[in-house]
Amino acid sequence: FTFSYYDLINGYKEVFMIDDEFRPNTSIEDLYLFARFDRSLQNILFQYSVIVETSFKTALAYVLSKEYGEFQNDYLNLNNFDLKRKNICKFKKIIKDIKKSYIPSDHNWINEPTWHYVNTKNHVPAWILLKNVSFDLSTKLYEHMRSKDKDEVCKIMLNLNISPEKQKEYLRVSLNIIRRFRNKIAHNLKFITYKDNTYKITCATLKGDIHQQLFDKPSYNNAYAMILCLNSIIKDITLKEEMNLSILQLLERYRSINPQIIIDYL
Repeated sequence: FTFSYYDLINGYKEVFMIDDEFRPNTSIEDLYLFARFDRSLQNILFQYSVIVETSFKTALAYVLSKEYGEFQNDYLNLNNFDLKRKNICKFKKIIKDIKKSYIPSDHNWINEPTWHYVNTKNHVPAWILLKNVSFDLSTKLYEHMRSKDKDEVCKIMLNLNISPEKQKEYLRVSLNIIRRFRNKIAHNLKFITYKDNTYKITCATLKGDIHQQLFDKPSYNNAYAMILCLNSIIKDITLKEEMNLSILQLLERYRSINPQIIIDYL
C-alpha cells in the first residue's frame, strides 16, 4: 500500500471538508492524488533542505575554526560565546549534547568520520564534529555566537540586500523554519496543514531585497514559508533554479491530471 488509511483520510481531510463534512463528489482518488502531489513536493523540498543544512554547517565550522582553532575544547569554550546569566545553564546543556557526538559512552555511539578522529587524532575539528551534530543543535550554537561571528556566518550563507542585524535574525528564523518543516517531512507528519507557532518569515525583514516580491501578505509560517526560506538562503543560482523548476514541473504535471488538485493545494 502506498498510503495508509490514517495518512490519507486523517492527513488530508481538513482540505476537503466543510463543517466536518466532505465536499460533495469528493472521491478517494482525489485524496490519493492530493497525497501523491504533497509527497512529491515534500521530496523536492527535503532534498534542498539537506543542501542548506550542509552549507550552514560548513560556514559554522569555518568561522569557529578561523576564530578559535581546530581543537574542540577551544572552539566550544563558553568564553567564545555571547552568554547572558539567564541562559548559561541552557547553553551548557547544548554543549553537553554536542560533546556526546565525540565522547564515547555506554549510551551513545560515535559515528564516522568523528570516530576516526577520536581514535587516531588528538582533536576533532569543527568541520568533522558538525557532521554528526544535529541541525537543531547546530542552529542553537549559532544563536549563542558572538555578533561578529554571526556576521561572518551570514556573509558566507546569505546574499541579501538587508542590514547585517536583519541578516543575523533572518538566518536564525529561516534555518529553524527549514528544520522544523523538514522534520515533518522526515517523520511523515502533517506538512501542508502545519503552521509553526514559534517562527515566521516576514516581508518587512526583507524590505528592499529582491525576495520581497515572493510575498503577497505580511508574513508566513506555513509550508510556503519553507519555500521562501530555501529561495532566499540558497546562494547558488543554478541550485535555486533547479529547485524552482522542479516545483513548476510538478505543478504542471498535476494540473494536466486534475487541475482541482493544484487549486486545493494552493
